[in-house]
Amino acid sequence: MKNCNETAIKEDVRSRIIQHATSKFLSVGIKEVKMDDIAKELGISKRTIYENFEDKKELLFNCLKATHEYISKISRPYLRVAEHSTLDKILFLYNIYFEMLSKINKKFFIELNKYPEVINSKKQKEVLHGRIFKAWIKQAVKEGLIREDVKFDVLHYIIQRDIELLSTTNEFPNYTAKELGQSFILFYLRGICTEKGQVIIERFIQDNKNNK
Repeated sequence: MKNCNETAIKEDVRSRIIQHATSKFLSVGIKEVKMDDIAKELGISKRTIYENFEDKKELLFNCLKATHEYISKISRPYLRVAEHSTLDKILFLYNIYFEMLSKINKKFFIELNKYPEVINSKKQKEVLHGRIFKAWIKQAVKEGLIREDVKFDVLHYIIQRDIELLSTTNEFPNYTAKELGQSFILFYLRGICTEKGQVIIERFIQDNKNNK
């Protein structure tokens, strides 16, 4: 029983460190976050942090992993509903992304490039997400929601490029991330949709306006 309690305590401490560090990384950027500050703010010793994570890079890696797991967790219930079309699911995920983007300091994405191993892992996930997105586009075509003549490779390249742009620059300071996200959906997703798909897009945009 003692060992079980000790394991639970260690897991709780590790979880607290990841949760707090993730919040710090996303809000102020990676460079500004110091191990000393995390320890002080959590009321633990710096040694405790290094007992769980070898260095800042490993902590950052685990924070990104936890963020992906969190997105998967909150998305799963919606994505599993059979009544939701593939286009509904795509819109749902983009909405989550841009909601999160509105809370993230652009320094985070810029400074992330200084960690090659983390970037490499991120790119591997992007490749996987690209395959999933391609499968969803094909399914949406079968559902009559997206045009059959869509060139997936071109679409995916443009979307990835512009998401990167929105994440790392401040080209549109007068617009919120949510407003940019809606424009993104209008430019790309509505443009490749059939009339049936455009009805879903319009409903999604109207629902977002009503939920302001």
